[in-house]
Amino acid sequence: MQLDISKAMSICLRHGVRVYPKVSGRRFKVEVDNKGEIIRYDKEVVGKELNKALSATYKHFAKIILNNASKS
Repeated sequence: MQLDISKAMSICLRHGVRVYPKVSGRRFKVEVDNKGEIIRYDKEVVGKELNKALSATYKHFAKIILNNASKS
């Protein structure tokens, strides 16, 4: 299933999932707030890779939400 980033962000935000960067020295770590449960990924990315990492994370969580909704 292909999701564009706008659709993935919309799905996530409606279901209480926020994805954002956290500064880690000169790099960034991706952090996810899933309805109050904070998940911080260990992998650090540089500024050029940040948008790709955020997009991939939003799409990942949107797919999980859609899969859970289809099972219900």
